[in-house]
Amino acid sequence: MYRYFVQAQLDHFTGSLYGYEFIIREYDAGNWVAPLDYSKIIVGIQAILLKLTAQKLALKVNFVSFNLSPEQILNPAMATTLFNLQPELLPVKFVVELDTTTLTDDVDMAQLTAQLKTYTEHGIELSLDGVSLNQTNIANVATLLPLAQEVKFHMADFRDLQTDSELETRFQTWQAEIKDYNLRYVATGVQTAEDEALLDDHEIALRQGDYYGKPHEIQ
Repeated sequence: MYRYFVQAQLDHFTGSLYGYEFIIREYDAGNWVAPLDYSKIIVGIQAILLKLTAQKLALKVNFVSFNLSPEQILNPAMATTLFNLQPELLPVKFVVELDTTTLTDDVDMAQLTAQLKTYTEHGIELSLDGVSLNQTNIANVATLLPLAQEVKFHMADFRDLQTDSELETRFQTWQAEIKDYNLRYVATGVQTAEDEALLDDHEIALRQGDYYGKPHEIQ
């Protein structure tokens, strides 16, 4: 059995809730845990869960985000399902989160880029998740940046900025790219008031993390 848990995404400077990330969980031995193999989740089941959960939030937020692997994005059944669901759930918009750490050498970037272009043509947004100032080379995601509406960095990067001048240079480069493409800039993994102050210093408005509330079920 599967269920989506949700975690709030906030605009700290306006005090508003702008979206939720959907985090899929599997019931195992009395607990809801991360699935061991996401590929085993039947597309139809995932579609029903997406629809039911999004409907509960339709009057609360503009965006609902969920992670898909490159394999799931390229799955024709997944694409058809999302293309059919998106119009039903307006004004809520789907945001597909693509973890950039999954973009390994065996991923056909041309094929993935073409498929994501089709997603955006159907009104589904793209978020580049797992972007790391330490590890993610802009060149590796260059073909995806024109299709994206959002980039997500982990809070650990902002903590490291305090002691790493080279990282600060990379941060400035990413900020320039994000400004050029008019992307939303989201900090994830916010844990403490100190994290909040650090993000204030860097003028990062959009935030997500356990400090604002852990993933939970929608009743």
